Amino acid sequence: MGRTEPCWLVPERQWRLRSDLTAAGKSRVAIDGIVRSGAAVPCFRGVLLPEHATGDLWQRCGAALSTQHAAAMIGRETAALVHNVPWRPDSWANARMICVDGPREDTTRSATRGGHG
Repeated sequence: MGRTEPCWLVPERQWRLRSDLTAAGKSRVAIDGIVRSGAAVPCFRGVLLPEHATGDLWQRCGAALSTQHAAAMIGRETAALVHNVPWRPDSWANARMICVDGPREDTTRSATRGGHG
């Protein structure tokens, strides 16, 4: 089944919000150039990941959660992958979607239009 040991140390975040880059002085043109060059990949609403981090489940989860309500969390299937639980079906191993669950009081766009990343 090719499972690895779960990592209990969360790595440093590598995702960046476009709005944070703009606030730090990067122009929209410069950010678009970084994306066009392939150095960064848009992965979720306004969130960029460095190309080398796009295969990292921790980074993808963090990027997805950064667009959600503060009380949101990764869903059961995604959590099973993150924690490498033994009961998860092998078919989940290649899932690219990050499932996110949020609180009922979340009335943001992400909640009303689906919270999947």
